[in-house]
Amino acid sequence: MAEGFSDLRQLLRVKQKNAVDNECQGKRFMSGPFYWSQYRTIEEEIALLDMIKTGIKQKRLFDDAQCTKIEEKIDRVVERAEKGKYKPCTVDRAPLRNNYD
Repeated sequence: MAEGFSDLRQLLRVKQKNAVDNECQGKRFMSGPFYWSQYRTIEEEIALLDMIKTGIKQKRLFDDAQCTKIEEKIDRVVERAEKGKYKPCTVDRAPLRNNYD
């Protein structure tokens, strides 16, 4: 006997229910305009990307002078870290800053 089931019919019902749930869930995510399909044309793909692009709003939080000051402060912190003034792994030296124009 399967563990936790006194009757194999219960096990089959659970498996069938899970299969139906998975099938419905798959259909839900596979429909709609944002689902990639091998049947979508390049024009439809470009139109979809344009819709996404127009929906994105970017606001500029700092002006150029403020960005320069922030960059200078970050550079000073990195210099101090390289001199050993901080504990190891305190400063991440990876270039995580992105410049958006």
